[in-house]
Amino acid sequence: MKRYAKNFFPILFSIYTNGVEDLFAENKPITKVDPNAVHQSTLATIRLYMHTIPKSLLKQYIALASTKLNDQEIISEQKILLVDILTAMCIAADVDDLQTIFNSIKPWFDSHERPQKKAYRLLAQIYHRINEDDLKSFFANNKPFLKEIICSGYEKIQVPVVSMRLFILLQHAVLCLGALQFSETLVLSSINVFDELVEFCDLIYNEILVHLNNVNSKSTRQQSANCLTEMIEKLLRLWSTEENSYKPNPLDTYFCRLFVTVKKCSKDNINKLCCALIALNILTRKHLRNLSSTTLVTQLIGCVSEVLDSVKEASVRLLAIRLMRTACSKMQPFIFNQFKNIILTAVFSQPIDSSTVRTRKANSLLLDQLIDILGIEELFSFVRSSANSTAIWIKMLKNSDKMRRRKHRRKTMGKNRSYSGIKKFTTKSFNRKT
Repeated sequence: MKRYAKNFFPILFSIYTNGVEDLFAENKPITKVDPNAVHQSTLATIRLYMHTIPKSLLKQYIALASTKLNDQEIISEQKILLVDILTAMCIAADVDDLQTIFNSIKPWFDSHERPQKKAYRLLAQIYHRINEDDLKSFFANNKPFLKEIICSGYEKIQVPVVSMRLFILLQHAVLCLGALQFSETLVLSSINVFDELVEFCDLIYNEILVHLNNVNSKSTRQQSANCLTEMIEKLLRLWSTEENSYKPNPLDTYFCRLFVTVKKCSKDNINKLCCALIALNILTRKHLRNLSSTTLVTQLIGCVSEVLDSVKEASVRLLAIRLMRTACSKMQPFIFNQFKNIILTAVFSQPIDSSTVRTRKANSLLLDQLIDILGIEELFSFVRSSANSTAIWIKMLKNSDKMRRRKHRRKTMGKNRSYSGIKKFTTKSFNRKT
């Protein structure tokens, strides 16, 4: 592969930057060629060669591509294609070559549409190598510029760039920790690292929150959820050391922030309210048992109850029902018993007449969860004794109980059938042999 790289690289670069037309200038192909497919396969081949290409040849091509990128006479489309090649070269480039590439792409972060997207994709490729010891000097030297990119906010960011930017924010949070392992050096310097990480998390918190709702793409939502999860886990990890244990619990801090957001946005900003409920669901699923006091659990149940009582939008109520189900499944039994009446009142007092198919399904799953915890008879008695009991809730409880018994019966019958089938088969086989 190394021997052929010197011959094939100029051909691959020419195909990718100039197009397929140059290959068939004299003789046209018999079959029709898809330029997009040729582009993708060419770039994939270039990426494969990056692991085997000689370092001297790689350095030569990086210098050549960076020079052409800074050339004002080349049209912008060719520059964009050159950035794709430079992004592939970041897979195997050393520190000096990465600095050369990064310097040539810096002005693109302030541009719009495709150039900005290519710049963030290149930076994301560099951040994929954040755990390599050889690149520590690169991130240290470029820390002011990287921090400036992060501090600039997301208002000027194009929609296709958001997912890659959130990935960079996630990796930069790891960079604030230095090493991922709890070495002695990290523990000794954890006070400064913790304060720096808290400052960084406060900086990116709003950006993470607003991209959790389903108005964004799936990859953006996933990256945003990953950022929130990793951010809280890293904060808790450093806060648990003796040097930082006297400081406020970061988990409690972010729960309280989300409670305030839910109360403020319950009528004005539905999109932000949905984002706050999704964030609460993520944190509740992973960290409900790590809360320092039952007061926060009380606030959580109160927030969900308030949303179910006052908000009519189906999308918001759907998220609130899911959050209530998550909270019920993660509570320890003795804590659930403390809030049993509040939870049941909130669930069975919500308006059910204007529900959509999705909210009815969510309520059905919530009832299944409550049946697992309390049993069907206790739920029946609570609904019948409540002042605002309706026949719809009785019907939903009966349907949930019927479906549960049917699933259990099918499961039991399936096991019995499989066992009897095996028994008959072994008996017949034994009789044949004898």
